[in-house]
Amino acid sequence: MIFWDLDGVIRDISKATFGYHIPTWDHRDALGKNLVQKVNDNIHILVSAPPTEYKDMIENAYSILDEPIHILTVQPRRWQAYTKLWILNLLRNVEAKITMFQNVSDKYKYFAAIEDALLVEDHPCLPSYKRVVLVRRPWNSSVNHAHKVINNVSDMHFFLTKEVLGGKEEKED
Repeated sequence: MIFWDLDGVIRDISKATFGYHIPTWDHRDALGKNLVQKVNDNIHILVSAPPTEYKDMIENAYSILDEPIHILTVQPRRWQAYTKLWILNLLRNVEAKITMFQNVSDKYKYFAAIEDALLVEDHPCLPSYKRVVLVRRPWNSSVNHAHKVINNVSDMHFFLTKEVLGGKEEKED
């Protein structure tokens, strides 16, 4: 079983909120607002945020498999309807099974309880990265010892081909 994080892996909430990838997890703008505060000020950004550079590749892999993608995401209650709308609008070619959590600790415990599961994630503060496929972002550059690290589109393509598709042919456009 492979679980996917949403923000930072499939949806680019950082770029939508700040206009760039934030350098640190606790980054603040000139007014002292962090990402959560900025999203709370403009909740519709959750619907209009662009996908990451990996979204189309991930969606294509799961459409080939004809299996649902399992998304684990931390979303405050106020964000959840907007996030579901984003998923409906942008993950149109696959079924998405979404489990939302109020905090990263509960999300990690859920994932960790499932033996042999992998989590594709960008969060920089997990208790262990032993079964985490880390999507490298500026805010997690100090994380070491992940199961695998995705640094770019080529790494994601390799991971999807070997780990997700297991040798199935890619769809041709």
